[in-house]
Amino acid sequence: MKKTTKCLSLIVIMMLAFVFSGCYFKSATATEFETALKEEMGAPEGGYTVAAYTPDNTPIRGCNKVITYYGNGVSCTYLEFLDDDSASNYFNRYHENFEDIFEDSFFKGECKKSTSGSRGYVYLKGSFSCEPGRSLFGVGQTYGGVYCEGNVVVMVITHMENTSRFAARDFLKKLGYPYIEVQ
Repeated sequence: MKKTTKCLSLIVIMMLAFVFSGCYFKSATATEFETALKEEMGAPEGGYTVAAYTPDNTPIRGCNKVITYYGNGVSCTYLEFLDDDSASNYFNRYHENFEDIFEDSFFKGECKKSTSGSRGYVYLKGSFSCEPGRSLFGVGQTYGGVYCEGNVVVMVITHMENTSRFAARDFLKKLGYPYIEVQ
């Protein structure tokens, strides 16, 4: 009985460590994303684009809703897909692109990345030194991340210095997404 209790306690402690380590995040809803745009980015009503698509007219395979905003030097994008697989496939393009660039030593800085099924993230603070067009994240100084949970992909990227990084960090914090601290 004591072994079972110790084992269960260890499992609970490990789960809590995972949750509080910054690796856990829940998918933002479109409403939460729009609220964060208004509250953290200062986006006015109508100061960002919301587009709904049908499977016949979507520019991104399997995507039925896109919210985009660019302000304060930060690009914020919310993509809602019809299913988890479509979202995961879209996210995996970014994850694999970053892996290739990282392996080829074209990224210098801090990063955290993970992918598992229909969940994953790549968030970073550093510099890309590859030729333009090779990195889906852009080139030069970069801060932010790409996050996938279920049928939603969220991208928050800035290539600017401190004030934009603080804005991106505050936006990610508002959504409950993990980030690398900015000094």
